[in-house]
Amino acid sequence: MSGFSGSDRRQELIEVIHRVRNRWRMRLALHGVVIVVAGTLLALLLSASSLEALKFSPTAITAFRVAAFIIFAGLVWIGLVRPLRRRVTDTQVALYLEEKDPSLQMALLSAVETSAHDGNPLGPSPKLVERIVEQAIDRCRALENGTVVERQGLQRQLVALGSVAAAAALIIALGPAFLRHGLSALLIISRSAEAASPYKIAVTPGS
Repeated sequence: MSGFSGSDRRQELIEVIHRVRNRWRMRLALHGVVIVVAGTLLALLLSASSLEALKFSPTAITAFRVAAFIIFAGLVWIGLVRPLRRRVTDTQVALYLEEKDPSLQMALLSAVETSAHDGNPLGPSPKLVERIVEQAIDRCRALENGTVVERQGLQRQLVALGSVAAAAALIIALGPAFLRHGLSALLIISRSAEAASPYKIAVTPGS
């Protein structure tokens, strides 16, 4: 038996739970970024194509700028704000971790639940709590304190984000010129809608 006290063990258990929760939130955030980037790029590309059909009229440019902003804000809410606002308890994290890795065999959930009753005269004995927590910590150490569980999920989200960015870059670079003109008209909002149109005709006195 190690020289760690029961309080040290419980603190280590809390740190494992927090670490897993943070990595879970990080994966959620990356997934949300993928949704925002992919959805916004799709909306911009469709809007750029529509601008070509509408001859880049100032009214169309203004309308699609507003629509693109609304879509972007909506995707940020759906993909990032709403998922990350969820409150996740230690028990839910323990259940999530055990669902991802059945080898824990309810050890983590039992440790979290018994620790919550520590000090309660009607609860389990301190020795039993300490033993359950110790077993959970030993199992979590075998999983690198829970970091293994989310590693593949984080990698998948990073690959997805890179794939979306690469596909968008290829479409913009190799696609028709009107896509680039349309994206420029939509994204460079410092220019007026009239100035953003590639079909505008500048007339000077004497021309």
